[in-house]
Amino acid sequence: QPDNPDALVPTYNHIRFLAVDTDVTSGITGFDKNETFDIANPNVKKALKSKSALDTRRELDWLDPEKVDVADIGDAGAGGFRQAGRYMMMDKSNQFLAKIKEMITLAKKDAGKASLYIHIFAGISGGTGSGTFLDVCYLVRKAISEANGGDGVVLGYFFLPDVNLDRIPTSASLVQSYVPKNGYAAMQEL
Repeated sequence: QPDNPDALVPTYNHIRFLAVDTDVTSGITGFDKNETFDIANPNVKKALKSKSALDTRRELDWLDPEKVDVADIGDAGAGGFRQAGRYMMMDKSNQFLAKIKEMITLAKKDAGKASLYIHIFAGISGGTGSGTFLDVCYLVRKAISEANGGDGVVLGYFFLPDVNLDRIPTSASLVQSYVPKNGYAAMQEL
């Protein structure tokens, strides 16, 4: 509902947006800097090659760097690799959690007893969305619990391969081959 239902021009000061991506060069457009959260890691190839560094981080036990051919990861984003996308989100999960809690607090300020709804949109066939969508949902639930006493509704809208395929150059045949597989794997996780 608008802040003032009787206003000639309605305003919605309690609505917040946050765009999350590993490829800031793809152009997260239409958002100001307070509405974007960059999880990019320009050194992701090096990080995924460093088995000894990964072994010291328990939160990354799920990651098997030997199954990720880092040579195939592009220079921007997760390059179609779900593991790379998930790694980048997990690497910044504490900052992401803090950002979501901050946004919940701002959205709820002076909102009275208004209900909290969080809508998550993700393409689940690329490396970033497919690798992060479940963790993002869990992190958002945790943020709701910590910032709003658990009172809130999370709604997910997940898009399959056709959304991503048009954006991938034909020269990136390996990435194009991963997109349908990523979508299928993500659906299996649901």
